[in-house]
Amino acid sequence: MRRVSWVLAAVPAVMLQSAVLAAPPPGDDDDDNAPPAAAPSARPAAPAPAPPAPAPLPQPPPPPSPAALPLPAAGPASPETATLAADADRLHDNLARQEQAVATLHAERGTEAAAYYGLTGEIGRRLATGAAPADPDLTAKLAQAHTALDRLGSNTAQLGAVSKQLTEDAATALRLAGLVQQRLATQPADQAALDGVDAKIAATQAEIDRKLRELLAEIAREQRSRGAETANLGRLEQAVAAGLPEPPAAGTAIPPKAASDE
Repeated sequence: MRRVSWVLAAVPAVMLQSAVLAAPPPGDDDDDNAPPAAAPSARPAAPAPAPPAPAPLPQPPPPPSPAALPLPAAGPASPETATLAADADRLHDNLARQEQAVATLHAERGTEAAAYYGLTGEIGRRLATGAAPADPDLTAKLAQAHTALDRLGSNTAQLGAVSKQLTEDAATALRLAGLVQQRLATQPADQAALDGVDAKIAATQAEIDRKLRELLAEIAREQRSRGAETANLGRLEQAVAAGLPEPPAAGTAIPPKAASDE
């Protein structure tokens, strides 16, 4: 009887332990079997709009480039700058005078060359048709041809004088250009006037150099031509003196008389 009572007393404890072991873990069944949560009655309020960005502050305009800056108004040039401007004008005027002198010499040379070649051509034609030795008319024409050839030589010499003047003017242009650069460094207030003077000197100098090159080449060409014509005229003298139908070949000795006339 005592044993049965112990068994009966143990049954509730065993049943209680089985119930505890069979029970689901806390939170599992509760969560699965729990009814769904009710939806919120209202949507959350939208965030407030961000305040507008402040307007950018006005910026000052960029400074103008140096090329866009207006040049300062040119005031009266200093006396030194005015002197340089007068020198540049004088240099330009000198060039114009030398160019006119060359044009005049070219016209004179054309006249003298036409006279010379006309005389020598006539002498040659007369010799070809037959002429007596030392024909007086041909001898006179030979003298005229010598005069015309001498004038051509004088013309070339005058061109040489012009080239000398142009050489001096070229040196003056270089000197004036150097003075202008010095003034630009020490007298910025005269920059506008000095720039004009510098441009005029540079243009005049370029024209002087061009004319000088042309003139020197022309003088050399005329000197060679005069040497050849002097030899041709000497052969004509031989033909006139001997009554030959044509001048002797180049290299033939010139008679003493023709040599003394030279």
